[in-house]
Amino acid sequence: MKNGITITISGPVKSGKSRISYIVKEMLKIHGLRVKFDPSPDFIDEPSFNKTMRENLDEAMGAIGEQTEITVKEVQLAREHFKK
Repeated sequence: MKNGITITISGPVKSGKSRISYIVKEMLKIHGLRVKFDPSPDFIDEPSFNKTMRENLDEAMGAIGEQTEITVKEVQLAREHFKK
């Protein structure tokens, strides 16, 4: 059995969750990791998500940086969650 990691990006509406998700996803892929992506209901599929997220990315990230405090938190699940 392979290990699995789920990365969840949470925050209020219009806080930059989708842009942050896009950056995390792309960075993992650049480093050769296989990423299963589950876009929010706002997007039909991953290609439409990617297209939207690439538009004005630098400008959007600047706005997020000015308005948002980002906390990265690691949570370790108990081994019981992985036993079958």
